[in-house]
Amino acid sequence: MATAVSLRDAATLQSRLCLENGSPTWAAIIDAIAERAEDRGDAAIRLLLQDDQDPIGSALLLRFLGAAHRILLDGAPAEFAHYLPTLGGAADPQRAAVAFFPFAAAYSERLQAQMRLPVQTNEVGRSGVLSAGLRRLAAEVDLPVSLLEIGASAGLNLHLDRYRIQAGDQSWGPDSSPVVLDGILRSGRPEGSEFRIVERAGCDLAPIDAATHEGRVRLRSFIWPEDTVRMARLDSALSMFEPVRIDEAPAADWVRAELEKNRPGSVSVVMHSIVMPYLTAAEQQDLAAAIAEAGATATADAPVAWLRMEPSDDYSAVTLELDIWPSGRHDVLATCTPHGAAIEWLQGRSHDREA
Repeated sequence: MATAVSLRDAATLQSRLCLENGSPTWAAIIDAIAERAEDRGDAAIRLLLQDDQDPIGSALLLRFLGAAHRILLDGAPAEFAHYLPTLGGAADPQRAAVAFFPFAAAYSERLQAQMRLPVQTNEVGRSGVLSAGLRRLAAEVDLPVSLLEIGASAGLNLHLDRYRIQAGDQSWGPDSSPVVLDGILRSGRPEGSEFRIVERAGCDLAPIDAATHEGRVRLRSFIWPEDTVRMARLDSALSMFEPVRIDEAPAADWVRAELEKNRPGSVSVVMHSIVMPYLTAAEQQDLAAAIAEAGATATADAPVAWLRMEPSDDYSAVTLELDIWPSGRHDVLATCTPHGAAIEWLQGRSHDREA
């Protein structure tokens, strides 16, 4: 179970991430929670200290705030909603922090049930940098793509070829797409070739069905409450949603099973974004081993690639990397924010892996 110390440690990291990535409201509430961490008489603190998952590894405070947002998005009345722009309110972080605690007391039972659900952003904004990575792959491997996403949530980023991307003077994707990602490039020029996806599938420990009201509310609840632009983009992606296979399975087991399938004439691409922080060190090693094992048997007619957008341990940097087998090529392609913005394209500083 969480302790006051572990709760404060989680608050330090998660408040900073919120502040750096566009949510001073969530940051103010997390800071207020940290100040009250010893007060077991407070309903919010009591719920958090009863949680049995690692506060940092499970993103406890973001799970908690996502649960609160979800309850309000589903129509629960509360003064707290007046300070959340995604609910039509006016942002006021300090007033939101004050109003949060009476809200938590009033809805403690619903919060307790909802906070068990994991953080699943399924951020469509990441499709810009991820699709740029696939274009870089297509410049090296002239084959259609079998796209396999780990931590796919509802599978919105498996449809990245259906979104319009504008990155500097480069653009790709359908002109008529309701999802347009622009203003995402800070520097560099992400050159590449067009790619074609012939198969798409994913895995997740708790897949979300975006065809349902419950699934859509869950996805919307993890958008920062100030970020009406991201909310509108998510709604646009949901408006064109098509079901895709998302298996309920752990990452390494699923990847091994998928990469054992015979896919001659296509490149099997294992893709993920902001997944590694939710895996243990052993799970991360097992995943890397599963991909490397498949890479060792890859052929020119059935290559394997690993495209991932993942943060450093302290989230100070998020990097897009690409490995390709059988060539053994490794590219560090770009850095960006956790939501896929402010892309700095690095032109693929390349080297061959040792055999």
